[in-house]
Amino acid sequence: MPTGVALTKFRVPRPRRDFVRRDALLAHLRQLTLDTPVTLICAPAGSGKTTLMVQLAAADAPGELAVWVALDDSDNNPARLLATLVQSLLPLDMAWEMDPRALVANVTGSGPEARAVLAGIVNALCTVPAQRVVWLLDDLHRITDPNAVSLLDSLIERLPEHVALVLGSRTEPALPLARLRAHGELGEIDASPLRFDEPTVIALAQHRWGSAPALEVVRDTLARTGGWAVGVNLMLASSTGTGIVRPALQHETPRRALFDFLAQEVLDELPPDLRDFAVDCAVLPELNPARCQAVTLRSDSRDALDALLRRHLFLSVVEDSQPVLRFHDLFRDFLLAQLARKPAAHVRLLHERAAAAEELPERAISHWLDAGRWIAAADLIVHHGLRLASEGAYATLERWVERLPADVVAADPRLALLRTECAWSRWDWEQVLLHAAPAAVGLEQSGDLPGQLRAQLLLAATLGALGHLEERAALTERTLRLDLPASDAAQFHLQRAWSDFSLGHSGQVGKHLATMNALVAEDPARYAPQVAPTLNCHFGGLPGVTEAYLQFAALCDSVPKPAAMPWHSTPVVLGAWAALWQARRGGATQALRRAEEIQHRFGKVRYVLLDATHLQALLLAATGEFDAARQVLEALLADLASSDAEGLRRVWQRPYRSVLARTLWMAQDGPGLAAQAAWLEGPLRHREWPLTAGAVDSVRGQAALLAGALDAAQDALETAVAHHARYPAPAFYADPRVALAGVHLRRHDPALAWATVAPVLQEIARDGTPGRLLLEPAPLVDSLLALCPAKAPHAAQVAGLQQTLAGWRAAAAHTAADTTPRAEPAPLGPPGLRLTEREREVLELVAQGLSNKLLARQLSLSAHTVKRHLANILDKLDCDNRVQAAALWRRDTN
Repeated sequence: MPTGVALTKFRVPRPRRDFVRRDALLAHLRQLTLDTPVTLICAPAGSGKTTLMVQLAAADAPGELAVWVALDDSDNNPARLLATLVQSLLPLDMAWEMDPRALVANVTGSGPEARAVLAGIVNALCTVPAQRVVWLLDDLHRITDPNAVSLLDSLIERLPEHVALVLGSRTEPALPLARLRAHGELGEIDASPLRFDEPTVIALAQHRWGSAPALEVVRDTLARTGGWAVGVNLMLASSTGTGIVRPALQHETPRRALFDFLAQEVLDELPPDLRDFAVDCAVLPELNPARCQAVTLRSDSRDALDALLRRHLFLSVVEDSQPVLRFHDLFRDFLLAQLARKPAAHVRLLHERAAAAEELPERAISHWLDAGRWIAAADLIVHHGLRLASEGAYATLERWVERLPADVVAADPRLALLRTECAWSRWDWEQVLLHAAPAAVGLEQSGDLPGQLRAQLLLAATLGALGHLEERAALTERTLRLDLPASDAAQFHLQRAWSDFSLGHSGQVGKHLATMNALVAEDPARYAPQVAPTLNCHFGGLPGVTEAYLQFAALCDSVPKPAAMPWHSTPVVLGAWAALWQARRGGATQALRRAEEIQHRFGKVRYVLLDATHLQALLLAATGEFDAARQVLEALLADLASSDAEGLRRVWQRPYRSVLARTLWMAQDGPGLAAQAAWLEGPLRHREWPLTAGAVDSVRGQAALLAGALDAAQDALETAVAHHARYPAPAFYADPRVALAGVHLRRHDPALAWATVAPVLQEIARDGTPGRLLLEPAPLVDSLLALCPAKAPHAAQVAGLQQTLAGWRAAAAHTAADTTPRAEPAPLGPPGLRLTEREREVLELVAQGLSNKLLARQLSLSAHTVKRHLANILDKLDCDNRVQAAALWRRDTN
C-alpha cells in the first residue's frame, strides 16, 4: 500500500456542529443507495455534496458499514487509484484471498493486472460480515485519466449486491452513465435538490447566530446566490448575522466571481493577524497546529485554528485529536489567489517551511518543488522513488522529474536511474537506453555500486531485447569482472546465459544457469525474487537447462510464501517446461494449471504470461489439439501487436510466429504452414536475433516438404541445419534435421534418413529431453524411430523413447476420452480459460442485450449471483466490460 498517503483520506470528515440537517434529502439519498448499486451526486463546487455524503456516512444504520475515500490528484492513474481503493477497505473485517499489498504491487496500468485487483476487491467484499457496505468516493472529478475511469467502470460492473457506491463529483464523470440509467442501476442527485430554500436559510442562520435574519434578507440572499450553498453561507457570513448585507454583484454575476467577492467580504472581517494566518496556511492541503506553526512561526496556531473554526471560515474537521482541518477547495483557491499577491520570496519561504515540517514525502516533494528548492526535491524523489515505483506511481515520479530544471536532472544520475525504472515499467526500451547508460556511468563515478549495477542490469536486458547483442555481451562481461554481491552476480550470470544463447554459444547456457543457481542458493529468500522476473523458457531443451530449471524451481519452493506474489509463477512455469522436455505430461499440465491460477490472481504478468502461453500451445499441439494450440498462439501474437509491446515485437515477432508454424508442422497442415512460411520469409531484419534465420529456413523447408517440392525442401532444410548447429532454439522452432530426415524418407533413402536423425536421438538421450520428439509430427517420428537397426549401439535408448512417447499418447487419449463436452466447452476468450455452462448461458443473454434484472429473472438467479457470474466472465475473457464480452460471444458463435 502507498506509505506516502495521508490516512485522513479515509476518515469521514466530522459534521460541523452548526450544519443544518436536511432529513428529507438525506432520506432520499439513502433510498437511492438501497435501490441502485451506484448513486451519483453531481453538482458544482460548494453545493453541499460532501456535507450530504458526510451525513450519510455518519449515520449509525444497523448492520451497515461506511467506507470513505477523499480522492485527490495523486489518484488520477490506474495503479494509484486501485491502491487507494484497496487501502480504504483494509480496516474492514474481510477475508482477502491473498495479500492485497501483493496484488497492488503488480499493477502498472489498466490491463489484466488491474482487473485482477478488482476481482480481489470484489471477492473480499463478498466476505464482509456486515449486511451492507456504503462506499463513498468524494471528489470524483479529480479522476480524468481514461484508464482509471475504465477501471472504476469495471468495478461498478462487479460490485456485490450488498455494496452501494456513492460518488460525489463536480462534473459528470466519463463513466457509461447512459448504460447504468438504462439498466436502472444509477441513482442521481443533481444541483437542484441541493439548493437552499427559505426554511433552510433561516435554520442555518438560527444555528449560527441564534436568530433568523429578516425575510427580505433571506430572499435577497437566495436571489443573489440561486440557493448555492457556499454562496448562501458566505453571504450570510458577510452580513455578520446582523441582517445587513453589503452591496453585492448583480444576479447574473458568474458564480466564481460571486464567490471571490463574498470571500473577500468575509476575509476583510478578520483581524489582520488572523487574516494573514489563514492566507499563509493556504499552502497546506491539511492544517494542524504543528504544520501551521512551522509555516507561520506562530506559537498560538491551535488558538488561531479554533478562531477560524468559530468564525465558520469554511473549514472541515478531518480529525479531532490534533486537530486536522481542511479548507473548502473553493475557499483555499481564493486564499491562494490572495497569497499570490504577496512577494514570491515570501511564498517560497512558506513552502520551504511546510516541506521541512511535512512527514508525508509526497507532500514534502511538492512543497520543495513549489519553493524552487530543486536539490532538496530531487533528494526526496530519489530517496522514495523506488518505493513509489513499486506502488505504481510512475506517472507521478515522471511529473516531478519534469518540473526539475534540466541541469539538475542531468547532474544527478539517481534521477536517470529513476527515469530508467519508469521506462522499464512500460517496456519503453528506447527510453531505457536513453537514461540507463548515463545513470550507470554517473552512479559508478559517485561510488553507488547498487545503483550502478541496477542501471547496468536494466541496460543489459534492454540491449538484448532490442537486438544489440554484442553490446549486451560486452557490458555483461565487463560487469562480471567487478566484485559483485551474490544477488547481482546471479542476475549477471543469467545475462551471460542470454548473451551466449543469442550469439550462438548455446552449449554454455546450462553452465551459466548452474552458476546462477549456486549464487541464488546462498540466500533463496532474498535472491530468487530478484532473479525470477528475468528467467524464462527460451533456453528450454538446451544441454543442462532442464536440470537448471528444476533446480531453480526447487530453490524457489524453499522460500516461505505467506502470500502469493507475481514471481511465484516463474518457477512453476519453468518446472512445467522441464516436465515437457522430460515428456512428463502430468507434471507439465499440473504445473501449468498452478501457474495459471497464480497468474489469474495477478491479472497476467506479461514476462511470465508469454512463457505460460507458449508452453500451453505446445502442450495442446503435443496432445493433438492443434486448433486450440493455434488459437492460443494467435492470441499471443495479438498481444505482441499491442502498442506497449513495440520493443518486444521488433525482436520476437518472427520467433513466436515460428512457434505457430511449428504447431502447423506437427499437424501436417500444408496450406497453413505455407501461409506462415510466406509471412516469415525474408532475411534478418535490423536487430533481430540470429536464431530467427534458422527458424525461417526451417519453416520454409517444412512447407516445401508438405507440398512435395523435395528439392526446395532439401535446400532450405540443409541451410536450416547449418543455422541450427549454432543457434538451436528448441522452445521456438522444430529441429530441421527431423524434417530433413523426412525428405530422405520421401526419396526412399532410409539409410540417409537414419543417419540424419540419429544425432538428434543421441542428444535427446544425453540431455534427457524426449519431449523434443513430441513437438515433431507423430507419424514422421514413428517412421524414423522404426528405422533404428536392431543391433545399433543406441537401439535400447530408441526403444525407451518409443515407450515414453507411447505413454504420453496413451495418457492424452485417456484424457480426451474422459472429457465431456460440458466439462470442456469450446474455447472462448484468452488461452487456457474456459467458461462454465452457466457462465455461457449468462453471456449469451448479455449478448442479447438483457439487463441484470431481466437476466436474473430469466435464469431464476439473484441479482448478486448474476453480478458474480459477470465478474467471473470478465476476468476469464480478459474484458473490461460486458459490451466487450458480448462482442466476443457474437464473434465466436457466428
